[in-house]
Amino acid sequence: MQRVAMTFFGLLSFILLIRLLPKYDYGIWVLFVSLTSILEVIRNGFIRNPLVKHVTSHDKSEYDEICSASWVLNLGYTVLVTLLILVFRFPLESLWNASGLSEILMIYLITNFLLIPFSQFEYINQSNFDFRGTFWIYFIKQGFFFCYVCFCWIKGVEVSLINLAMAQSFGVLLAALVGYIFSRQFLNKRFIISKTWLGNLFHFGKYTLGTNISTMLFKNTDKWMLGSMMSPAMVALYEPAVKISSLVEIPTMSIATVLFPQASKRIKEEGVKAVAPLYEKSVGLILALIIPLVIFVLIFPYFVIKILAGAEYLDTALVVQVTIFYALIEPFARQFGVVMDATGRPKINFYFIVLGAALNVIFNYIFISKFGLVGAAYGTLTSLAVGLFLNQMYLSKKLSVSFLRVLKECFNFYRKGLLMSARYVR
Repeated sequence: MQRVAMTFFGLLSFILLIRLLPKYDYGIWVLFVSLTSILEVIRNGFIRNPLVKHVTSHDKSEYDEICSASWVLNLGYTVLVTLLILVFRFPLESLWNASGLSEILMIYLITNFLLIPFSQFEYINQSNFDFRGTFWIYFIKQGFFFCYVCFCWIKGVEVSLINLAMAQSFGVLLAALVGYIFSRQFLNKRFIISKTWLGNLFHFGKYTLGTNISTMLFKNTDKWMLGSMMSPAMVALYEPAVKISSLVEIPTMSIATVLFPQASKRIKEEGVKAVAPLYEKSVGLILALIIPLVIFVLIFPYFVIKILAGAEYLDTALVVQVTIFYALIEPFARQFGVVMDATGRPKINFYFIVLGAALNVIFNYIFISKFGLVGAAYGTLTSLAVGLFLNQMYLSKKLSVSFLRVLKECFNFYRKGLLMSARYVR
């Protein structure tokens, strides 16, 4: 539900913003969001994954020490991000030809510190399997931003990038207050700084940190290279295709969020043998859910683009038809990362993601140089396909996961649905 709420408000905000902002300004906003999203996803990998892993797999007597260490690492990460933004805000503005980017990055520094309590409350809720609190945290965060954009649309208020960044900060503040209400029963009663647990969380997190950096670099390479090799306006034209693909990926994100704590728990109880069926069933289920959506977008790209982005973006139909294939490969990659983290192999996942990110840079450079805008889609799809082949080879060899069984689980879902429908008709 958390992912559904995020995507719902994100979609509505996208539909309004792409119509409110000029292409150049919207392209800058996309670059800003892609950059700050990387920073937030890195926080999730470095702080959340170690916390969830150790809280769900260790005795309650160590709970306070684990949570305290997590708070300290969260603060340290925030300070590091602040320094990086101060150093690189002007070079990034120049690289992407994005005038005004440095100013909204300065406003993001406020958001960055507000994300300490916001994220920590979310992680604590998730560690204790309280997904209701996580849902409301993101509902408030995304909902407030959408309400601001909607207000500007209805009242005809001119939208500026600075005001958008400020609205984003205020939404995080409200969400953090709501997060405290839901997580206070799970907060550690004592603040105990343990060098042992700081080390344990850091060493587990450093691989997921690297993994998340590489993952987000992979997901944003196409936009960044379009911005530097062409212009922010090209980024704006590319964004509807990426947005449509991400909408189809909602089941992937939702199931991945639930799978990680469940996988850690089942591995503790049943051993590594529990991994293969869990992976195969989860990926099969996701594919069954998204295949009809992929087919619809392939057949009716102009209709989808006109509804979401408007008539002036209809020329990007080919890009949409290429990027929609991302959604068929993403479940395999996403659940591969979850399984690697849950089995204590974040280093392996890190290596795979780094390789994929490097290939993505190479393929995007080649295809953008040759084909322009649609080349970004060709390059990313090629990288995803190579990554799919490699991670399935590894899973088959090390964990006895079968690609064919994944497809079988997918078709079983349809078969069971048809049988249920037939029984209902009778």
